[in-house]
Amino acid sequence: MLSEIVREGIQRGLRGENVTSTLTSNPNQFLPTKIGTALPTGQKIYTLVGGESGSGKTAFVDAFYVLNPFLHARKHGTRVPFVIYRSFERPKLFKLVKWLSYFIYYETKGQLEYSVDTILSWVSKKKDLHEGDIAVFERYLPMLDELEQYLQLMPGVVTPESVAENITRVARQLGKDAQGINGKLLVNGEVVGELNRVETKDGIERRYFEGRLGRVYEDERVYFPNDPLHLVTHVTDHVSLYGQSKEVIDRHSEFIMPVARDIFGFQCVDLNQLNRLTAGQTDQKGFYTLSHFKNTGTLTENADAVVVVVDPANLRMESWGGYSIGETIENGEACFRGLQVIKNSYGFKPSMGMAFYGAAGVWGELPRPPKDERFINSDEMSDRDYQMLRLKQKPIFT
Repeated sequence: MLSEIVREGIQRGLRGENVTSTLTSNPNQFLPTKIGTALPTGQKIYTLVGGESGSGKTAFVDAFYVLNPFLHARKHGTRVPFVIYRSFERPKLFKLVKWLSYFIYYETKGQLEYSVDTILSWVSKKKDLHEGDIAVFERYLPMLDELEQYLQLMPGVVTPESVAENITRVARQLGKDAQGINGKLLVNGEVVGELNRVETKDGIERRYFEGRLGRVYEDERVYFPNDPLHLVTHVTDHVSLYGQSKEVIDRHSEFIMPVARDIFGFQCVDLNQLNRLTAGQTDQKGFYTLSHFKNTGTLTENADAVVVVVDPANLRMESWGGYSIGETIENGEACFRGLQVIKNSYGFKPSMGMAFYGAAGVWGELPRPPKDERFINSDEMSDRDYQMLRLKQKPIFT
């Protein structure tokens, strides 16, 4: 069970086995409003999410594509999307503990905060864990076991072919993958019949099979899900870890777009590091372009939407999109992030400001800044909005 992995990790930390040698601490209702309005999340689209190192792009995807849909379904008794999560960057224990931290923060409305290094005692003197802390972990660990029913979490870098094989295997467990090949009808890889009918159109003959599920032609691939309303999300974090070869990354994208999205109907989300050669190089307003993506000619072309997580403090900017960045630094940590849609096949390309609490990976929407882009100490904002923008209150989802 997933909870046992975390329990074992916590116990190793209590024994001092997780301390590093350096001892450094290191609908569309699920997406933020403006982004969700522009992008049809929950639909079968291919989204590329980018950002510079440490910007919070993985936390963004985890929150809005994995954890928030699960929590919403759990609260309202609705169907939970199934998620295939390829974690190239982080081991399974790290991901689970990060999500445990998120659940604790969410369920206690920000009253209890635990970072990964605290839960696993990576830095033994930072915060000693007591029996009360362990009791808190035990209270919320079962939520990971609930999530496990709707999650396939797969750590480690593999080849694009392995990713494709697993997607196909899951799709065939959730439906029927029908193909017309050399006069034969294959369903989930096995021959089950002949293409024994012929259709003539404009003088061209096409062989096909017609049965209970529908019609399948020669050289055609059709997917019949057992439950057409059940959403499946595939996440790859992040594709840059395939390596420097553009050809390898292209092989990944060339399966995700035409097969995982278009045939199987999965919602696909790829994360990618921005090009280090252009890191920190934005326009004067701190906005990125498609050219900032790394080895991604095919990725950015195939994606329906491209979203960038912007950390203006890392760019040494005093303001972004009308927000004053200096006002959002708390205990030395920049708690502001910008979200920027730089490609959207479905409509407009908005940007918006977000509060971000990195220790738990929690996000909160910020009020819009004044239209004239004056700094946030504006009379046009209410006291509540102003306090939220200054992050005197941590972001909380309800």
